[in-house]
Amino acid sequence: MENKDYLISCLKDPMLLSRVVLDGLDEVIVGEEDARKTIFICSMGRLVKNANPTSYNLLVNSDSGAGKDHVVDNVLKVLPDEVVQKRTRISPTTLTYWHNSKFEPKWTWDGKVLYLEDCSNGIFNSDVFKVFTSGGSHATIVKDQVAIDIEIKGKPVVILTSASANPEPELVRRFIVVNLNEGETQTEEVMEKKLEQAVKGKVTKPSSDFQEALGLLHPRNVKIPWAKKLLKHLPKKNIIMRTHTSRFVDFIKASAVLHQYARQKDSEDYILADEQDYNIAKDILLATTCNDQFVPLTQSQQEVLTLLKELGKNIVGEGLCEREIGWSASELMVKLPFSKQQFYNSINKLVKNGFIEKALEKDDHSARPYAVFSYKEQTKVKLPKWEELQAEVSKASKVSP
Repeated sequence: MENKDYLISCLKDPMLLSRVVLDGLDEVIVGEEDARKTIFICSMGRLVKNANPTSYNLLVNSDSGAGKDHVVDNVLKVLPDEVVQKRTRISPTTLTYWHNSKFEPKWTWDGKVLYLEDCSNGIFNSDVFKVFTSGGSHATIVKDQVAIDIEIKGKPVVILTSASANPEPELVRRFIVVNLNEGETQTEEVMEKKLEQAVKGKVTKPSSDFQEALGLLHPRNVKIPWAKKLLKHLPKKNIIMRTHTSRFVDFIKASAVLHQYARQKDSEDYILADEQDYNIAKDILLATTCNDQFVPLTQSQQEVLTLLKELGKNIVGEGLCEREIGWSASELMVKLPFSKQQFYNSINKLVKNGFIEKALEKDDHSARPYAVFSYKEQTKVKLPKWEELQAEVSKASKVSP
């Protein structure tokens, strides 16, 4: 009993998130604070009873060698061992047969985290995976000319890593994307940490101090009393906001469930989200959103967009004939580290979603026009500070009779 009281006191710590995945993992993960928080809060979504089943699907997308699997692996190691189901290789049909309800009638994916390392596009875009990431379902297979029904119970939090993800539009709607820091400063800091470990002669492992405490968390329902005040602050021009609104709300709920021992409850035993939950969810939303349309971008799409922004204007001609045009596909591809197919997949989706502009140009060497692309300025996402949100709540309460 004394040990349980101590563990619950850990869960009441207002700095719990920092203790677990920021301070608690600094010795094993260099930087990547946004990615750490995003992965962990998504994993906490497994305990939110009144959440959308797709809100916590997460793709950690970054180049090979950036350390994405190292980051995900170590964040998920702070969870109780029985929670995480990890696979480094899997086929689409496995998801139909895995934990077959006929042989494991008590098994459910609810409350679990499915982690697929280096997930291929074949898995990512398969029909089985699309259904699996949407929620519990039934599958019918044919064996020895007999139709057999298989029930897939529950829906896990699905976390994937990929260096070359090219999700179809339907999958983009069901996943959020977080990219790792691939900058030179980050690389230097990672190198420094590895050299420090070499001096000590040992590799640091993640602390298990909170693993037992996190095992005391229970699935709960959450209410957000001030949620309506968010409406005026969220963009409305893109239909994807119908999905992102519930996702933002569910991030808030996941934080509240993590801090369930420190939150107030109402008469119906719902946990009531507070300021800290809003700020944590806000950080995660901004970390996984690089544009005001709230459209997730893969690493390759982000690289194309960044390149076009850095290139700026393309001026051709001289004097009175001088004019500005976009950049051709061939000019862009020589500066990017991926295949022709991946380039066209990325740039076509960027054009479709309005991130870049496409035009046709002609030159003296070809009778056929060719496509050119140019960067379109993006507006950064802005969300109100908690004090601004609460000022609206107070103002509304004074006006109400």
